[in-house]
Amino acid sequence: MIKTDANGIGLRIWGNRSNQSERYMAYCKSDENAYPYEQHYANPYELLPRADPNNNVVYSDTFYKPKQIKTVQEQVEKWSSAYFWFFTPLPLIVFLSNSFWILWDLIDIPDPKKMGLYPHLYSNKLAAFFLEDKPMLELFGIFKWYDMFSIRGFDNWFWDAFTLVFIPWYDLLMLLFRIYDKNWSFGATEENNNIDMNRLFAIEGEHDAFDYNYYSNKADGQDCNANYGKGYYCFCRKEGFRCTCDYNSNFIPGEPIMTCFDHYGYDCQGQYVDGEEYWC
Repeated sequence: MIKTDANGIGLRIWGNRSNQSERYMAYCKSDENAYPYEQHYANPYELLPRADPNNNVVYSDTFYKPKQIKTVQEQVEKWSSAYFWFFTPLPLIVFLSNSFWILWDLIDIPDPKKMGLYPHLYSNKLAAFFLEDKPMLELFGIFKWYDMFSIRGFDNWFWDAFTLVFIPWYDLLMLLFRIYDKNWSFGATEENNNIDMNRLFAIEGEHDAFDYNYYSNKADGQDCNANYGKGYYCFCRKEGFRCTCDYNSNFIPGEPIMTCFDHYGYDCQGQYVDGEEYWC
């Protein structure tokens, strides 16, 4: 929920779904912008607020969305930026800023259910200088490709830069794998990200991947057809309900490239129905 005062200052309010009396409030630059600045490179799916599985007070749209890799050229640009800025003082300045504001928020937000947001990492002049305008993001490419003003985003940049500087053969190998597999997230540090970008180590949910009751009742569920909300889920035989779909790398014309299974199917009259119990 966003409210705006007479000065155009947006008040973003997050509510605890299990206890509606618990709320966390943060002021944004404007009610026209996603928290806290314009998400220049995010697609609509990335801006959908999804709760973190380990702390449902933290939502995906509280963090900046960097540009995603889709081509060889973009991968080279991202790594070039990570490599170049490794030899400048800019990452150290960002690290010191992040460290200061983390300590600030630890004091300012003592409630362990809310402290994961660390809002001051973004709501400061240094972050605003780099994130508010797309030309600045293009000029300082490190902010275009990495969410530097979050703990996990900074960590993603550091390990990319570290491997490029000290073990570049590893990144060359990853590049070849990604080109061959047509999967630009293969082996990427971002693959370990949680929704909560201020959690350094991602923690897998405690639920079994084949737990039908849990995944069919998730408030932020999704199916194979890009539908979101409670009651939506995608099921694959190999992965259960954490389905990324089966990719057919040897497809030929007329054969499917991706195969996914979810709870939508056809009944014996050929009607598209919702629920396996109605399938033919």
